[in-house]
Parts: sequence; C-alpha cells; structure tokens
Amino acid sequence: MNPQQNPNQPPAGPHQGQPPPPRPGFAPQQQPPYPQQRPMQHPHQIQQQGIRPPINSAMQQRPQPGMPSAMPVVTASAAVPGVRPPSARPYPQHSNLGPPAGAPQPHAALQPNPQMQGRLSPRPPAQPGAIASVESQMAALDLQARQPSPARPLSPEAGPAKTKRSARAYHTDAQPGAAPGWNDAPSQPNPAPAPWQQAAAARVAQQGHSFNQAEDDAALDQMPGQRNVLSPAQAAHNRAMMAQAQGGARPDMPANQQSNIPGMQAALGSNGGIAQPPHQAGQRFAGPRSKIDPDQIPSPVEMQDADQDFFDKEWFATCGRGGMPLSTTSFAAVDQGNCSPKHLRLTTYSMPATDELATTSQLPLAVLLQPFAQLRPDEAPIPVATFGESGPPRCKRCRAYINAWCVFVEGGQKWTCNLCGTATEVAADYFCNLDMSGRRVDFDQRPELSRGSIDFAVPKEYWAIQSTPPASVLLPVAPLSTRTETAKIEPKNDSNKDYEGTTLGLSGQGAQAAKSATKAASEALSGLQLGKGRTTVRAPRPLTYFFIIDVSYSAARSGALASSVEAIRETLYGPKAGAAAEETNGAPDADATSGPGFGLVEGARVAILTFDRALHFYNLSAELDQAQMLVVGDIDEPFVPISDGLLADAWESRHLIEGLLDNLPAMFADNMVGDAALGAAVRGAQAALSTIGGQVNIFLSTIPTVGPGALKHREDTKLYGTDKEKNLFVPQDGFYRGAAEECVDAGIGINLFFFPSQYIDVATIGVLPGLTGGEVFFHPRFDPVRDGVKLQSELRRAVLRETAYNVTMRLRCSNGLRVADHFGNFFQHNATDLEVGTMDADKCIAALVKHDGKLDEKHEAHFQCAVLYTTAEGERRVRCHNIAVPVTSVLGNVFRYADMDSTVAYYAKETVSLAHAKPLKEVRHYLTDKCVKILLAYRRNCASSTSPGQLILPESFKLFPLYALAINKTKSIKGGNVTSDVRAFYMRFFRAQGVSAIMSMLYPRMIALHTMSDADGSPIKIQQPDGTTVDGTRIKTPALMRPSYLRMEGHGAYLLENGEMCIVWLGANVNPRLLEDLYGVSSLEEVDARMTRLPKLPTELSKQVRAIVESFGLQRNKPELPVLIARQNRDGTEVELANSLVEDQNNDAMSYDY
Repeated sequence: MNPQQNPNQPPAGPHQGQPPPPRPGFAPQQQPPYPQQRPMQHPHQIQQQGIRPPINSAMQQRPQPGMPSAMPVVTASAAVPGVRPPSARPYPQHSNLGPPAGAPQPHAALQPNPQMQGRLSPRPPAQPGAIASVESQMAALDLQARQPSPARPLSPEAGPAKTKRSARAYHTDAQPGAAPGWNDAPSQPNPAPAPWQQAAAARVAQQGHSFNQAEDDAALDQMPGQRNVLSPAQAAHNRAMMAQAQGGARPDMPANQQSNIPGMQAALGSNGGIAQPPHQAGQRFAGPRSKIDPDQIPSPVEMQDADQDFFDKEWFATCGRGGMPLSTTSFAAVDQGNCSPKHLRLTTYSMPATDELATTSQLPLAVLLQPFAQLRPDEAPIPVATFGESGPPRCKRCRAYINAWCVFVEGGQKWTCNLCGTATEVAADYFCNLDMSGRRVDFDQRPELSRGSIDFAVPKEYWAIQSTPPASVLLPVAPLSTRTETAKIEPKNDSNKDYEGTTLGLSGQGAQAAKSATKAASEALSGLQLGKGRTTVRAPRPLTYFFIIDVSYSAARSGALASSVEAIRETLYGPKAGAAAEETNGAPDADATSGPGFGLVEGARVAILTFDRALHFYNLSAELDQAQMLVVGDIDEPFVPISDGLLADAWESRHLIEGLLDNLPAMFADNMVGDAALGAAVRGAQAALSTIGGQVNIFLSTIPTVGPGALKHREDTKLYGTDKEKNLFVPQDGFYRGAAEECVDAGIGINLFFFPSQYIDVATIGVLPGLTGGEVFFHPRFDPVRDGVKLQSELRRAVLRETAYNVTMRLRCSNGLRVADHFGNFFQHNATDLEVGTMDADKCIAALVKHDGKLDEKHEAHFQCAVLYTTAEGERRVRCHNIAVPVTSVLGNVFRYADMDSTVAYYAKETVSLAHAKPLKEVRHYLTDKCVKILLAYRRNCASSTSPGQLILPESFKLFPLYALAINKTKSIKGGNVTSDVRAFYMRFFRAQGVSAIMSMLYPRMIALHTMSDADGSPIKIQQPDGTTVDGTRIKTPALMRPSYLRMEGHGAYLLENGEMCIVWLGANVNPRLLEDLYGVSSLEEVDARMTRLPKLPTELSKQVRAIVESFGLQRNKPELPVLIARQNRDGTEVELANSLVEDQNNDAMSYDY
C-alpha cells in the first residue's frame, strides 16, 4: 500500500488556545512594563553592517520536501476509484496478472527504446521492455552455440519512428507497443538493432570462439555468487512457470537471470530496467502482501532537487520561519542570532516540554555538533571578539558565555543568562549604557550580542595545561658528531639482522648514556611534586605536522611507500613543476614566492619518521645540504636522538624535505624487513610533540608484530554472523588506548592511512584516531594506479582543512535539560567535557539530551556549544555556537518541526557504537524497532482517525524507513560475511563524519550520462535575494534518479557519487560514440578499468561530465573525487556500485518497495 500525507496533521495556527510555536530563535514581541526590565531586541530584528541582509519577508514559501500533497491513496487490495493512474501508466487490461517476484525478464533489444529517455529522471517511471515468451528468449540467446545473433526484424507498424533528435544523442527513438504488460505498464516489441550494434555482433561472431558447455559452466562456478547463465533445466522450469502464470496464478519464480556472455549483456528488466546481478541479491520478503509500486513511494531525489533549487535563489535565515535546509543542500546562511545548521543541528526544532511527551514521540532528542564545519565562500566568516586580559563575560553560575540571547537589566549593570536565568554583574571594562529599547548603545560593535556563532580570543588563563611529558623527552640529546647517516645512504636490508639493543645513529657509548639518562629522568619525575593549584601552561604556537611512514617490505612492494611520499610532497608543495595538466587535474603549481603547499600557515613545522623494525629519524635543519638519518634500534624503550632539526620549517627546509621524500622509495626499494614497530613509532612521535602538540599522519601497510603494541592475527571467519563476531571489533591490546589518552593530554591528533594486503586489525589500531579526534583512511589491496588519486585527495584534505588542536568541548542546555550521552571520536575525563587532540572541519559529535525537569512553554530552550581550542595559526580561542528553539506541549508540533537528517545521522552513530557490545543482528533489529516505534507513535497520536488500511507517515519523516534500511545495508552492520577490518573502518567512518557526509553515503546521488542535455554541466547564474547575480557558483546537473537497477538501461551510462568517490557504470550495449566522447575509445574492451580520472578530451560530453564531477567535489569539500569505472558484468567495481543501490534487494536485506 501507498503512503499518504496525514490529513489530521496539526495546522500552523493556534492549537488548544495557544499561539503557534515560533521557528528557531523566534520569540513573540512583548512590551515590558518599564524600561529597566525591557528585554534585548532579538537579533533577527536587526540588520547589521557588513552582514548580508535578512531574508526577504515577501519571499515565496519553500516547497515542502518529499512527494506532492495530492498523492493518490491506494489500499493493498484495490485502487481507489476515480484516481488517475501514474504518468505513462494506463489501467491494466489484466489486473490480476502481476510480475512474480524474481521472474525472468524478457530479452530487451540491443537498440534502446525512445521512451526510456524520459524515465531516467525519477518521475515519470520507466517504460518497460517487450514481453516475449521464454521460447523466443531462448531462441534469441542461442545458448547451445553461445554466439550472439541479431534480434528479429520488426514489423513496419512497430518500427523505429522517424523523429527528429539531437545530433549528439546517445539513444534512438522508437514507438512503444500497445499491448499491456506486467506491473500495469505497456509492453513493447523488440526494436531492430542499430547498424553499430549489428556490426558489433558481427565482430563477435567472427571471433570463432567455440564455447564448451562443461568448461564454461566450470568457469562460471569460479565467479562470486550464483551462476548467471540459464541452463536448459532452468529454461524448462521457466517455461512451466510462465504457462502457470498465464492461467492466472502468481508463482514464486526464481530471481532474474541475465546473460553473462560477452556481447550479449542485454537489458532484461520487464519494466525497462536491467536485471540485478544475482550475487548481489539479499533476503527475499516472505510476507503475504503484494509488492508496492516503487514509483508511489516517497523518494529523496524530488526533495533534494526542490530544496537545492529553492536555496539557489534564497539565503537561509537562521531565525526565520522556514524549515531547515537538507544537509546535502548547498546553501548560504545568514546568522541572525542562531548558528548555522552546518555547525549545530537538532533532531527536532520544537522541544517537548516534558519527558513524558518526549517518550511518547519516540524521537531521540539529540544535538549534532560540528563546530568547525566549512562555510561557503559567500558566507560571512565567524567573527572574533577580543576582551583583553579579562576574558569573555561568563555566567557566574553555569559558566556559560555571553551570547545574543542574554538580556541586560538594571541599566546595563547586569546581564541575565539565557541558560540558567542567573543575573551576573557586568565588568567595568565591558559596561555600556542601554538605549530606550533596552539595547546596549555599542550593540553594532559587539558581534557576540547579535551572532549565533562567535570566536572569543582568550588570555593566558585559558591556555592548554602542559601534561607531564614522557621520560624520553627529558633525555640529553646525543651530539651530532656521533655517527650519523645521510638520506643518500641506503639502510641495511638484512632481514635476519637483530636490531635489538643497537642504534645506527648513535655510538655504543652514546646509546648507553641515553639509557642511563632515561632511568635518571624517570626517577626525577617520580619525585616531582607540584604545589596545590600550580600548573604549567603551554604557549600557543602554529600547528606541527608529523609524518610516520611504513618502509617495510609490504609497503615497498605494494607501492604504498612511493604513493605516500608523493602524496605528502604534493600536499606540502603542490605538483611538481612542469607536470602535465592531465596528471595534476588542474591543481595549481607551487609558487616559490608564496608559502608552502596550498595553505600551510606561516610558521608550521614538519617532521618525518620512517620505520620497519627500527625507527629512522631525520635531521631536516635548513643549514644542512641533505637530510641526515638517525636510526634507533631499541624499540622497546624508544627515545628521540635529536632535538634541533627534527621539527623543521616547511618552507625554509623545503629543499631537504623534497629531496628526502623523492629518495625514500629508492632507499627502501630492496628492504626485506617485513616487521613493523608501529607502537615504537607512535611513542617516538609522542615524545617529540609532547610539549607542543600537533597532527600525526601514519601510513601503515602491515600489522605491527614487534615492539610495544605488537598484535596477533585474530581474524576468524567462523565467527562471522555469530554472536561472538562482536569480539572482533574490540581492541585486543590496551597499549594503543593508553597511548591515545596520553596524546589527547598532549594535544596530539592522529590520522591513520591503511594499505593492507591482508588482516591488519583496524579495530585495535583504530583506537588511536578514535580517541584523539583523527580519521581512518582504508585502502585494502592498494593499487597505486587505482588508489593513488584518492590517497592524494584524502591527505590534502586531512592536512589543509581547518584543524584545531588542544581541544576541549562542552554542550550546555537550558534548565530542565541535560546531556545524557555522546557519540563520536573523543576522550572523556569527566561526564561533561569532551577532549580531543585535534578536531577538524569534517568531525561531528552527537549529544543525546534528556529531561530533568519541565520546560516552560513561554520561553525557548537554549543550547550552547563551547569549544576551547588552539588554531592552526597558533591562537588560543573559545568558539561558541548558540541556538534557541521553542518549547511545545503538542506532540504534532514535535513531529512537524523534526529534522530527519539529524535523526538518521544520530542513529548511524548510535548503531555503530552498539556493535561493540551487541551482536550485529540485534543492532539491526534495534534500528528497525526504533523506526517502527517512531512511525507508530505518530500513527496512534497524530493520525488515529484515518482508515486502518492506509499507511500514514509524518511529512518530515516520510523517508525515514528508506534511510533506516540504508543504515542496515552499510558494511558496518549489514548481514553476511564482511571482514572485521572493513566493518571496523566503516564504524569509524560513521562515528567521525558529519550529517552531510553520512546522508551522502547512505543514499548516493545518481544521474544518467547518456541522456544529458546540452545545458547540463554548464555554470548557472544565480539571482541572489539582494538582486546581485553570482556567476559560476553552481553547475547545472541532470535530474537525479533513484539508485536502482530497475531504473537503469543496458545501453546507458550512469554516474554514482557517494561523497567519497564516483563510479561510472557503462552498460554492455553502451553506444560507442559515448565511449569515444568520454574516454576516447570505441569499445568497452579498450577502456582502462584502473583509471580514476576522467581524461581531458575536447569533446562536449567530456567537458560536461568533468564539470559535474568537479562540482560534486566542491559540494562535498573534497579536493578531488576519484572516478572509478564499472563495466557491466566485467569489473569488480560493479559490486561496489551494486551495494550502493540501496533501493534494490541487496546487502542481505530486502528492497525498498517491500
């Protein structure tokens, strides 16, 4: 049955004698009885200088996301009389005949259908192919000879129509037949093959390849999943089932089968789509209900297109009455007192007044915090307020920071906290008189009184506390006159050499002196006593970047070492001079007159450490002619053998850093040491950065087996799918957690780049970025050609995005609310403060809020996120994000102003957190149960008067079942056999990422490339509300389509994007002209499946697709999105694409239309 909007949804007007709840931050205007208690004028009523004006009050209302309001309502048994069927879907002549689930699909013609162009967009639905008998299909396939044969010629009545089409069209036109088919859709005869298709079939026939039935079957058995070729027995069974179906029965037919013979991969879908690969099929729905028409189910593509079109013409006013923009929408926000939803999102913007009401709604009350989210270039940056040595004003009770929602009273002598209601005296240096409206006279010069997001420059009392450094940091540095090695000298590669107790960088006497100093330093630290209240603070300084590179045998052999050093060099200094534009993808060359790289701050320092069974430090002092290597072999008690020169200025020592990075692959090309002492390398970086903090980027290719933190291979495939599988996600060694906690105290964040060829235990080593605020990047079976572009893009983003270190964060709420739990990457010393070594623009933390009292409906509920941090430039600041939302006692308002994107992101973070303690099957059931309870709560309490046979969904949550299904299909918790490393990586991904990245991964964007118009891929001129026109800020993209094989064509080409990568799917019968325009080849066999960049061709199609891919990357804040290739039934990348088609039956789960 089909969903319907709730006819009894609460109106926007007064309800039960109460005024309607204001939108976020909007408070009813009330005149105070006397000026002394006159409240401060709300920020949205004031137009500030230098800030974009508020949204036009006369603007049109933004269309509500989702399906149109006048949706037909169809019960499970019959259609409602008088309701017009969907577009291009006439009433069926045989209403009792429907397509059995999994029925074999008719053989589609090699020439595409003209009506298929219109169905590539989400609506109207696709036109089906012809309905042919199984005998005719078998005759056409000619399985015995296994040779492709041309389809039957068409009768003149059904031949191709002579219609005018574009000169650069990649599809042909034909008239549809009139006979009705399955799924209430007209069937169509097979059109005649095009000349180029006949020529392709002739080339295949001339190959003279003789297929052997037994040998071919044996070869097919080696392919993953089921065999996808019809056997004679299967064909006979299908004929019998078809005969039974013609008698009126609805048999349970097997899954769609599709030919896998080269040259014969034709579209077989009965409704115009192609058959889903059998090895991607999931669980079948065994319920008694008939299949729902997918075109009548709410879809995200309509609401995404409508939302983006609206905000292309309007700014988002943070205190306006409109709904929140979708997290995947590119918009510009105007700060009117509430912060932008890019920084802080709530699961509902109408807060329940009581805990009972919140429990009845079943909605989680959560806040998604992304304090350093990247803003668009046309948005006003977050202002910085300075208060000198006194620091920013704070509430004397709850310690909240002053913000736009505080009210000044008693002539400006005091201000009332909006969170706890306490009046605090105004400091003498901050005092200012009030005007007649109760507003400070200096209001226009005080951004903290009008902006929802503000940065406070803080004095020394806010500086980071210096933790007690490890004993190795206190070592006396070995004199440089001792034995050293330069970067040109190749290290020893004897795999049987015992490095224990030796050091190539220090003489024997120097090593013994260093160990003695270590012992003395440890004794001194044990007796160190600090007086009560006496602490040591750390002066802020620019961020330091420490690169730890695995140079073991696995890293050198796989190419990970060469790709890693090239990615580091390009990140710091840009592409090499004279590099071809095709190789750099248009990236700017390094400018010798500017700073290093694409954006490293002035004063940033860089350190490099390589490791296998030993640690290799490098002296990068600018006075040297070449880098010097100092090797520490004592990995059980590692120490730093150098003080000056280890941390070098990125620009002053550029010649040394670039020379070292260029020589590293050759230095360790013949390295036969297979061990990796990761724990010792982490300790070495921690010792070097313990007094200053910084960012550590680790490149690891093999599981650490020696030294501190040595791990064992514990992967056990017998645990897959059992209750004990969760044990594989629990760290097996406590060393990495202890090291991560010490790094957090020292202000060190860690990013991990994995290049495993086999099990590497991401669950254990991933604790390092998990606690320090870093990120995990995963490249299994690393291929430099395939994965090199993505690695460069990831590292460039990790280093150059806005990054803060020495971070402490706290979320404060109004009286009556409390923070109950947190989900994300962080470490907690207490129940309220979250601490991380580093936090960047992409990291997001979810906070679950509970009631501890009743809220007053006459006042708003307030939230303040305060982040104490050090900028990459070396300034100590406090960033505050504030938001106020109305309070309600009406359940309908809770649902009406709920934000589905925030709810989905919250549950994605919660489910992966539960996977460490519960079996994955219970986690999936938990999410499904939450989805059912939310929708049932709305059905019972807000739509109880409707017919029981109708499926009623709240307008704001009509797509929640789809996204709940998508979460259950992710590799983190889905059913089936998935390696623990892959699951652990995706668990870390969802714990770390923000709302937009999560929503993009769950439901990727998909467009058809073979039906693009000439305008697609061209810049759009956007008319701003103030009358200005912005050119080139947006690229026109084709209409989005729902990701499903049912909506794809065998002769088509499609682009799928999930925020992390793009995949171009090429059908088996794709037009060669499209291949020539896009890849410069004429056949699928000539396409290089390993390429990850679109070639720069002078054709119009190439320019269009490259512009669209580049715009996708800009929207996702990615320097570059790799573009993979998936040829139908040829490449393994198609498995990844099939897993991303969440509306299909795959990933061990059902399809969306069940």
